[in-house]
Parts: sequence; C-alpha cells; structure tokens
Amino acid sequence: MDRGLSDKLAILLDHLDEPANLAEIATLLEEHPELVEPFVEQWRVHSLLEWSLCNNIFSGKSHGEVEQAPATVVVKTKPRLLASRVVLAFWVAAAMVFIATGILFLQWSGPVGKIVAVRDIKWASGTRPLKPGDPIRLGVLESVSGGCTLRFNSGVELACDDGFRLRVIDDMLVELDHGTLRAKVPQNAHGFAVDTPDMKLVDRGTEFGVRTEAGGSTKIVVFRGEVDVQAKNRSMGKLPRRLTQGEAAQYTFGEKYLDRVPEVVSQGSTTTWSTSNDETALFSIRDNIRAADSLKYYNIVVNGLHEDVPVWVDRAHEWNGIDPSGIPEIVRGADYARTFNDDRYNRSFKMFVTVHRPAILYVFIDDRIDVLPDWLLRDFEDTGEDIGLDEGWHAHYQTVESARGAGQSVDLSFSIWRRVMPRPATIELGSIQAPPDFGMYGLAAKPLEPLPAPATESNQIE
Repeated sequence: MDRGLSDKLAILLDHLDEPANLAEIATLLEEHPELVEPFVEQWRVHSLLEWSLCNNIFSGKSHGEVEQAPATVVVKTKPRLLASRVVLAFWVAAAMVFIATGILFLQWSGPVGKIVAVRDIKWASGTRPLKPGDPIRLGVLESVSGGCTLRFNSGVELACDDGFRLRVIDDMLVELDHGTLRAKVPQNAHGFAVDTPDMKLVDRGTEFGVRTEAGGSTKIVVFRGEVDVQAKNRSMGKLPRRLTQGEAAQYTFGEKYLDRVPEVVSQGSTTTWSTSNDETALFSIRDNIRAADSLKYYNIVVNGLHEDVPVWVDRAHEWNGIDPSGIPEIVRGADYARTFNDDRYNRSFKMFVTVHRPAILYVFIDDRIDVLPDWLLRDFEDTGEDIGLDEGWHAHYQTVESARGAGQSVDLSFSIWRRVMPRPATIELGSIQAPPDFGMYGLAAKPLEPLPAPATESNQIE
C-alpha cells in the first residue's frame, strides 16, 4: 500500500470535525479500493479510543479529571469541553459508519454491466485495470489514454475515449467529468442520462455523443433520435431544449446559449468521433448558416464510403451500388460527407469545402435534376459513373424500408462528378435551383495519386 496515501488517510481521520474531510475520505477510498481494509482497522481503533474517553467521562472520575497511566499524570478538562467531545465522538462514529457502509456497498454491490472491448487503453492509477468480460461495478472508471466500451444491464452501450473520467451511478445514469463518450440506447432504456459539470443529457431514444473538457466546454452530438439538454446554469437562455438527429451543440462555461458545432469527424465504422478535424479527413466543410438559424452539422466519415452507409445526417437513406457490382471503384472507400438533406431548399445556401491534401473531390448529383447548377458545370466534370440511393424510413414515408447489399432496393441514382485538386485549397459550392422532391448533393474525396516520373535516359525500358 502507498505510504503517502496511508498517512493522508490517518491525518484526515484525526480531523473529522471538518465536514470537508469526510467527503475527501469517501473519494479517497472510492478511488483507491486497496485502502478500504486498513481504513476500517484504523477507524475501529480510533472509535475505541474515542469511546474509551467518553466512558471515563461518564464514570464520574474526579469530576472532569481523567486519570491516565501512569497515575502521576492527570489531564484536566473543562466539563463543557468534555461534553463537546462526547457529542463529536458520537457524530464521528455515525459519520464513519455511513462512509464505511457506502464504500463497502460500492465494493461489494453486484455488477451493473461488463467491459466488452478496450482500445489501446492506459488506466489511471486509481482504477483497477479491466479487460473484456470483466464486470462493471458502481464507482469511478478513469483512463489516461485510449478507450473502452461498456455494456450495462439496461442494454445501454457506452464507448468511452480520449482519457476519460466516468462515475457509474447505476446502469441508467453516469457522470462524465471529462473525456468523450458515445451512447447507444435501446428502446427499453429510454431515459438513460449523462451528467456533466455543466448540464444533464437525457436520452429519448438515441445514439448520441458527449465530449467534456475539464473546466472547459461540453459538446453534444445526436447521431440518431433525440436528446433533452438540461442546463445546470439557470442563467442559460432557451434551455432546456431538445436536440434531434443531425444536430450538434456546444456549451462553454459562462455563456448563456448553445453554439453550433458545424462538423463532426468519424473514423470509418468505429465509434470514434471528434469535433476537431485537425486534417484527419481529406477535407472539411463550413457554410453560411449561422448558429442562431441552425444547429446542423456535417458528418465527415474517414474511409467510410461503402455499401449501406447513411447518406444524410437527417435521414435514414443509404448509399449503395446501382447493381451487384457495388459502389464504383473510383469512390469506394473514400472519405465522404453526410450533408443535410433539408438544405436543398435553401436558395441562398453556400458551402465552403477545404481540401487539406492533393485529392480528387467528388460531388453526387440527383439524376432527377434537369437544370444543373452553374458552379457544377463550371468546376466539375461528369465521370459517367452513378451511385445508388436506397430510401429508408422517414416520417413522411413510414412504410419505406431499406435493404442490405449492393443493388438491393435502390430507389434513386446520383451522377458522380469530379474535380482534381492538385494542392490544398478552399472552393465554394452553391445551392441547387430545382423543383421539389430531389435530394441534396453528397461529397466524397480520395487522395490524388502522384503522377509517374517522366521517362529519362536512366529509367527507360530497353
């Protein structure tokens, strides 16, 4: 056992007249389970000494004079002070019983779930290293780096990353002090909640993400369904409010409103996500929509364009190959952006795409559009290839269901246009002046392969 921690616990035990010390003992024992047994023993000895003192007082020895061994030593104590010591001893004993009971409950209560995966995780010193299959109990889980996935008895699946500190209250409530998580909540677990230092998030049938920075900001991303946001700062305006699929918001401590998070970057089919592009993807997106008008976000998925992946952030439609041969090779496995389908009706809409490395930028255009926009005809060329769209469930078309696999249940076709970007640059894309019932365009990019070196006398093939 760490000598420093043991000494600290002994000091706190000797100063229990300060309420803050009780809370510190509880936290210390929760974060260092190895201290529980020596703590119980120290508490037992401490309580016996206090009780012995009280016994001597009430035995009436010398009317306030308590004899100690050897007999020549006499401790004189005022009756009022002794009475205070009696009261203090009583409350100290009661408080310690409460703390010990709470800690033992945390240690020996039944599991509320289990670890199902770990990702290059380095556990913090106060957390027992866990591996897939290990049970999750009430208390604190903390990592320095990497991540893990938890599955609670309620059915909630929680992916935690980026050096997190998570307190498990039960299988329907966790507290995220800092770090990143992504929650998948089944129908029977609606009401699952995540508490952060700034706000409480309550699930309404969702898949959502939360990122909290210690002493900084909280970011919320709704991948599917809805989340209720309840602010702890009463001065915040327009809260509580409900975020829906395709919306992302950020709250910074001291501010009164939620700000828009314009872009979320995902890593392929993994649960990893970030609101900071840092050029992980080939491109990033901004637009002329202000946060006051919208909390929509673009989801850029690195190496993510494959069969049955979502098309837009606000719909359940999927990209597929037109036929069983699959998605065309020129865009298969590309970084792609899930845009917002409702932006198709915004005639003043502008999108600014920044390509971070030499790449080929692709735009997918609905074949139902007769008059193509000038910016497309001027800056892009038609590849002659098409990608299919499989319509999924929507509030207006509740009987529509998507299928799995290339060429299955393809409802619409989109032409693939391209533009070669030989160096990093930002370009502007505009709106589409088209009649109703067409789809918003999609985006994808692949690295631009370097051209082969020109033939020279030294490398010519004879």
